[in-house]
Amino acid sequence: MTVDSITKPARSSRKHDLLRVEQEMRHRIAASAWLPGDLLPSRRDLAQEFGVDLNTIQRAMAPMLSDGTLRAENGRGTFVSENPSWPASAHTTGAPARTRTKTVGVTAFLDEIAVATGKELPATMTVVKAIESQASALGANTVFYNRWGANREEISPTVAARELLAQGCESVFVIDVYTHPYVLSEMRSAPDLASQPIVYVSNVGEYVPCAHVFYDNRDAGYRAADRLCAEGYREITFLAPYAGEWPAIRADGARIACESWREPVKFNVTPLEERFEFYSPGKEGRTNAFVDRLIDENKLKGGIIAAHDALALRIMERAEMRGIVAGRDYGLVGFDDEPRAIARGLTTIRPPLEELGAEAVRLMTSWSTPPRTGIVVSLRANVVERSTHKKP
Repeated sequence: MTVDSITKPARSSRKHDLLRVEQEMRHRIAASAWLPGDLLPSRRDLAQEFGVDLNTIQRAMAPMLSDGTLRAENGRGTFVSENPSWPASAHTTGAPARTRTKTVGVTAFLDEIAVATGKELPATMTVVKAIESQASALGANTVFYNRWGANREEISPTVAARELLAQGCESVFVIDVYTHPYVLSEMRSAPDLASQPIVYVSNVGEYVPCAHVFYDNRDAGYRAADRLCAEGYREITFLAPYAGEWPAIRADGARIACESWREPVKFNVTPLEERFEFYSPGKEGRTNAFVDRLIDENKLKGGIIAAHDALALRIMERAEMRGIVAGRDYGLVGFDDEPRAIARGLTTIRPPLEELGAEAVRLMTSWSTPPRTGIVVSLRANVVERSTHKKP
């Protein structure tokens, strides 16, 4: 798969340079790098920065002056207008941009009953809200398509995306924060999406034919182990009783961190034969049995990385029943930053949820026409230090 850089595009034709310069300038305004009322660098300085001639800068700025994004004052220079418009599509370069309101579509799976009862993790909704906020700041309306329904089967993400496009949405964001195998398979099975203005948002860097923004689970695993290594633990165990790609990727990142540490660190991981499917019947009971066996066999020692916060919290609860306390008797790090993690002082690796939404919108508004295929943007998670990773 070819991955195109969106931050350092290669030099190509004059037409490509024209599109690139205009889109980058519009992005800086949308991202508040250039604020309303700011004086832009001189045309000569911009030409030098972008590696183009003065004529290209003049032509790239022309549509932004026409649509009111920029304003020029004789003798003073060019300024960002007080109400800059939504970045125009690349095909409007050289002509005034359309002023009608743009509409973007967002589709995700949100169990509304689970949301209402507090059982639905806020990650998906956080990304959706981030996209809506970014789109609104750029003057666009948002249409949300929930693939969940209490009295119907789950709607395919490709069906939802095509329906949003058919309804007039100029771009569509498919949100799949937890990267469900079904959704990933559906996205892969639709090569025609490569030519559509669609961005897939997930937590695994797997191939899909459309543009893709994800947060790097391998890096998240690396950061979890690195934090425990820095605290002084020299034996680290990754606990992942669930089969699947996402825990395996997190475990691989943790292994790399242990192998790379400046002092020897022993790394252990849950054996394959002990793992079961995450969505299998009886998961709760099997998870409890897994945790109890760890405690019975005195394996809850050193630095512990749990596959996610739910497992980490389960470990804490069942271990505390036997007087074993995280941050005193062992170190513990989870993933996802669940709401309960704050109250329990759980050190965790938080996905860059708001950044995923913002980057998806930025990626969409930086496209040339037609959209380029193979664009992949990877974001790193954030370490949230509390108390459970500490070493007495």
